[in-house]
Amino acid sequence: MTCAGAAVQGVVVTDGVNMTRTNKQGAYGLRTSSDKSKLVYLTVPSGYEVESTRGFIPRFYRRVTAPTSVEQMQRHDFTLKKVNNDRHIMIVSADMHIRNRAMIKTTSSATPSICPPKGELDSTTFRRTYLKALRDYVKALPAGVPVYGMNLGDMTQESHWTNANKATPANFVNVCERGGMPIQTFHAIGNHDHPRISRKTFKNSLFDLIQHDATSVTASADAKARNRWWPTSGPGQKPPQKCSTRCSKAKGRTRTGA
Repeated sequence: MTCAGAAVQGVVVTDGVNMTRTNKQGAYGLRTSSDKSKLVYLTVPSGYEVESTRGFIPRFYRRVTAPTSVEQMQRHDFTLKKVNNDRHIMIVSADMHIRNRAMIKTTSSATPSICPPKGELDSTTFRRTYLKALRDYVKALPAGVPVYGMNLGDMTQESHWTNANKATPANFVNVCERGGMPIQTFHAIGNHDHPRISRKTFKNSLFDLIQHDATSVTASADAKARNRWWPTSGPGQKPPQKCSTRCSKAKGRTRTGA
């Protein structure tokens, strides 16, 4: 754990099961089970920021790769940036439900700025109105005060992942990137941001989504693909199918550290 090349001590790091802190050298160690933990991540300490990917996604986590042996050392480093954020602004959002579908209502003269024209995709409206308004709002905020975002979920609509709309979580990220999301934004998963499955298999489903960066959910009429991401049961439907990535998990324990 470093900041400008210097070690950062006392940062909390966890794999979701075990927890530790970085030492004077900025190093940490966790004895991690790949069956239980798919990520190692940190609690961003006050006075610091983590680096971003795609311009706005905070990189406070790393993947725990499947071990090739019973005991395997993995190294996952984090880089922090020093910033005065004791006073900051947090912008909270939720329920975008981007479907990549065309709007069926016409523009309203009463609310022309938020009611899209007929035929415009909701993803386009999101970029044209919300992201533009957000950029303008952030520019008008007091200078020198860090601004962060918190998305509380339902960024997508899972029923539109596998149809022609291709409205996957990866698509949502692309929309935000193309639209110029102006602030580092933390995201929480909503009930529409994962496949329609039972609570029993929700955990593994989320792990699959993390492992594939949400890019493996694509528009496809292939029955196997649908069964993989939409395991359902009932009259006239096939029973749930286990995802191959879960079936081929390597057993054993993995050491993670930096």
